[in-house]
Amino acid sequence: MTRAFLLILAAAPAAADPCLIGTWQADNAALAAQMSAMMGQEVQSVGGTTTMTLSDGGAGRYDVDLTVAILTPDGARADVGITGDSSFDWGAAGGTFTAEGGTFAYQTRASVTIGGSTMDLGSFPVSDSDMPFGRAAGPYACTPDRLTITPEEEGSMASEWVRAG
Repeated sequence: MTRAFLLILAAAPAAADPCLIGTWQADNAALAAQMSAMMGQEVQSVGGTTTMTLSDGGAGRYDVDLTVAILTPDGARADVGITGDSSFDWGAAGGTFTAEGGTFAYQTRASVTIGGSTMDLGSFPVSDSDMPFGRAAGPYACTPDRLTITPEEEGSMASEWVRAG
């Protein structure tokens, strides 16, 4: 009987790091710097919220409602609104966070201001390869109030988070 119990324990999946469970909000200043590096353009500001909810059992969800102000190389200002959500499976083992699979549904609305005149560019869908909320893996550090994930592929997800709930 004892041997069977030990075999069952050995086959059970490892529990997730309890520090990760909950809702996290992306640090907008860090997100702006990350987007600047990804796009090669100056992101002047990021407003709004991006939340990541990590549930015990491995289900994850992003909810995004952002406004990003970008200064283009020719001096025009582009204001981009990004809304949507995605779901994914996540795990953490050996100090590495992974997020993969799931659904992805984001829309972008953009306008450009040149010389004081604003032109609405309309709305269009965005793929997961265009957003830093895609699939990723990398080392993480978690405290009760802050989560830092260093994705192996730069720009594959937001890297700085603060506890939101």
